[in-house]
Amino acid sequence: MIRRILAGSILALALVGCGGGGSNSGTSYVLGVNALPNSGAVSITADGTLILSNASFSASSSAFVAVNAGTNAPVFLTNAASTQLASGTTTFTSGDYYTAYALGNTSNQFVFLYPTDVSAPTTANSGKLIFVNASTLQPSVDVYVTLSGNAQGAASITSMTPFNSGQEVSSLTAGTYDVQFKVAGTTNVLIDEPSVVIGTTPATNEIQIVAITDAQTGSSTPQFALPIVPVPVVASAAAPKNMGHAIVLGHPDMTSFPPKR
Repeated sequence: MIRRILAGSILALALVGCGGGGSNSGTSYVLGVNALPNSGAVSITADGTLILSNASFSASSSAFVAVNAGTNAPVFLTNAASTQLASGTTTFTSGDYYTAYALGNTSNQFVFLYPTDVSAPTTANSGKLIFVNASTLQPSVDVYVTLSGNAQGAASITSMTPFNSGQEVSSLTAGTYDVQFKVAGTTNVLIDEPSVVIGTTPATNEIQIVAITDAQTGSSTPQFALPIVPVPVVASAAAPKNMGHAIVLGHPDMTSFPPKR
């Protein structure tokens, strides 16, 4: 079963003032991930709440952190010296769960924030993979998901596009999977992830997020895989209510970002 999700929010280097967001009502939940390989430890604050604290590359929050739901919520990305790397405002929908990646290169950094489906898989003893395209240089990709040891078949996701989009493959039998991101409509492999493990309980990776982004400035490889992030199943959660409503705030130097909707 495949569902289109994660029409995400991009919060980039648009400076905003400190303080809480407007029209707060209810609670949202955010998980932070440091996916900046050359920026050292970073922290992410969402609407005045620290969701990722001085985390090294590939580290994530230990759990989803509760933040105020509402509009005009400020989000800040800072390094270990408390220098602000990125900031912006977004809307957090009450009851929804979000994953916030610190992304970028040595010149520009931003926060890739998107709604995350943390509801349990619909089939017993199965798991699901959430795939995210966070690459501006490769805006359309096909995703192949193959149980390890099996011959690769047709793409599980065709033409996942544009940048800041994602899709979900659910009802996967527990096991180890080979995952490939390819240029849409071609056999050109961008990223090969050979050992993505899906378990049967929240403690053993029932839900995994697999994402790609653009490499650091000067890298010979245009794209690289972000850290694979296991997220916990939340029994009472439903699919994100705002997954079809993207908010994009792009740094003016990043002209390949989609326009603000």
